[in-house]
Amino acid sequence: MSEHSEFTDEEINAVRERFEKTTLATTEEKNARAVELGVVEGSALNARGKAILAMLEGPRTATKAEIAALSRHYTAKTDKEIAAANQELLDVKLGYVSIYHGSVWLNLRGEMLLNYELMRSR
Repeated sequence: MSEHSEFTDEEINAVRERFEKTTLATTEEKNARAVELGVVEGSALNARGKAILAMLEGPRTATKAEIAALSRHYTAKTDKEIAAANQELLDVKLGYVSIYHGSVWLNLRGEMLLNYELMRSR
């Protein structure tokens, strides 16, 4: 059981897998699993799925470390800078290593903070 007793680990993973490339399952397989677990209706998250998504994204306020990591991620130019920026994303839990090519991508929280900070700065 997860640290969030109202959701099971399976439900949390099913929602996460819809957005992050952490499994080789096809979109159809991911959706079928999510429907089976009761977090999706048709092809959209239901209220339970949306609650899990909100939990995974966390609060809209970013820490200074999270803002710094996002900034470095998008300004890194050399291979050394990119590697350091990727590690920083992993350290502050804003990224994950994709099963495709081993690249570091923003996770749900990282994407949400990036979009929120960009929209806030406009």
